[in-house]
Amino acid sequence: MPSRQGQFQKGQAAWNKGIPMSEEQRAVLSEARKAYYKRNPTGGWSKFCKNGHEKALYGDPHRCRKCWEIYYAANKDRLSRIAKERWAKGRAEGRLDSRRTAWRLKGILNPDGSPFTIQDYNRAFQIQGGMCKICGAHQSSQSRALCADHDHATGFFRGILCHHCNSALGHAKESKEVLLNIIKYIDGNEAHHE
Repeated sequence: MPSRQGQFQKGQAAWNKGIPMSEEQRAVLSEARKAYYKRNPTGGWSKFCKNGHEKALYGDPHRCRKCWEIYYAANKDRLSRIAKERWAKGRAEGRLDSRRTAWRLKGILNPDGSPFTIQDYNRAFQIQGGMCKICGAHQSSQSRALCADHDHATGFFRGILCHHCNSALGHAKESKEVLLNIIKYIDGNEAHHE
């Protein structure tokens, strides 16, 4: 391995990439080194950042908190914009991924036996006019996205329902008998109130 000796001039070091230090920088670094070696006589240079801040005082051993605060203050608008863009993109992609995963795990299939996809959902949404197939509630009146309903016995997609109708079917165990009994129950109670 070739020697690094002679690559840098006096007053320069490998960690500052050969950039000469000012007297003020040298003094700050010197004081930081002295303070560090008083506490850690066997320690190395890894406790200090290139600007002489002691990283251990700020938590993360791989990043100097003080340098990050200075950088963030100088670039706050740009960093905030980037973070918001990443958050929005991640949230939209996360929603799609969670739907795809849920449909795959539930085993929802198209009538031809192929797996149900977001394109199939969008097509059904357009055909139904963005409304629940049972109650007719429009997506805009719902706090959740319309659900892709499927037959639990076969796995085949049946239509898009609002959360309430989809839950009602699930609670009734998709039994026509139970649903008819619910209708009879409601009709019977209406007769008592008239």
